[in-house]
Formats: sequence, C-alpha cells, structure tokens
Amino acid sequence: NGSGLENMVCRILKMMGLDAKYSGVGSDDGRDILANEKIESQMGVCERRWLVECKDKTVSKRAVSKTEVGILDHCSQHKCDSYLLVTTTQPSAGLVKKMENITEDESHSISASFWNREKLIEILYKSEFESVLREYLPESYKRTKGLSPGEEVSVDRDIDQIIEYLDL
Repeated sequence: NGSGLENMVCRILKMMGLDAKYSGVGSDDGRDILANEKIESQMGVCERRWLVECKDKTVSKRAVSKTEVGILDHCSQHKCDSYLLVTTTQPSAGLVKKMENITEDESHSISASFWNREKLIEILYKSEFESVLREYLPESYKRTKGLSPGEEVSVDRDIDQIIEYLDL
C-alpha cells in the first residue's frame, strides 16, 4: 500500500530539517506528505511548502506517467509552491518534460522535481541517514557496516530488501 515508503520519506525529510507531516492512509487528494522548508539567505529567511507524492511502482515496474499526477492542481489546492515525486521506479519521459515545463513557467511560482529509485537509494546510503537505513532496512544496514574501506555497496542486491520490507 506504499505507507512504508511514505513513512520512510517523511522521516528522511524531517532529518533534512523540514517540518514534514504524513497525510496517513486513505484518500489524500494528491498529497502524501506536506513539508515546510525554511531557507536562510543573506537577504533573510523564506519558506517553501512542499507537496510530496509517493508512487509505488515496484511490482508493475512501470514508470509514473504524467496522467497519474496533478501537480498544478494539487499544489494550488494545498497551497504549495514546490512538488516532489518520490517513486520506486522512474518518472516517464513525458512526466519529466511536464515537470521541467512547470518549473520553467514564469506565470506561477511552482517548481517540480523527483526522487527516482536511484536517488532514493543514494540518500539512504548517506551517513546522516544511517538510522533510517537501520530502522527500515536492517539487513542492508548490516551489509553496509561490514564493508571494507572504499568497498562499494551493491545497490541492486539491496533494492530487493527495500521492496520486500516496504511491501512494494
């Protein structure tokens, strides 16, 4: 049902310093997580409001298509200026182009981005997210702790555990 993925992503966002809230199980009107991000610059502090949508496509192995997301409508509905798609596979080429067009469109302030399978795994193997890896993927965590200095982690073998644990 994807709730394991959503909970894990919410935890990652909180560890990144965002004020993230998971919408829970059931109809969510296009939002799985709402997250507020404070950005400090020399000019002051501003805030971005993220709508995060998690799409579990591991069983079908299909890309997320542009018809499966309503970026502008959902961002407007939830008063968000940023959209993040997190998927266990890939966004389709059409969806990537749609996200680029939304981000480049100067008629609104919405930006759209995505974390695909590879990006999600890259995040999980960063040292600052070790506790997430340990909690959600204990077998992968044990394997990474047994590595010699400089030895690479096999992402492909560990994705099977991610899929199994998250019931994807």
